[in-house]
Amino acid sequence: MTTYDATVEAARRRWEKAARLADTAWDAGLTPDQVAALDDRQLAVLARRAGVNPPRAGSVDTRALLLANLVRMTYWAAAHPEGERARRRVLSDAEVAALLASRRASASQ
Repeated sequence: MTTYDATVEAARRRWEKAARLADTAWDAGLTPDQVAALDDRQLAVLARRAGVNPPRAGSVDTRALLLANLVRMTYWAAAHPEGERARRRVLSDAEVAALLASRRASASQ
């Protein structure tokens, strides 16, 4: 595999990981602002819920792709309110904290 092929493959895998993270965040009711505020540990919890390996601590590329996907989904939902994927419950910040706390508690047992 040439260096170019490896780079393209790595970019494709980052995009797929970010898309799965965005789908999981969307299904959980997280907004782009809430996802942007997640620290590395909380992002790792979201990644485990998505079934992907957590991004490296401080990884900017995956976080940027995740937010881009989530913003795109938010705009799509606003333009297509009748769509099945557009109807979702958005969590409050307190509910987000509880969701992540409950995952921590069950993971430590």
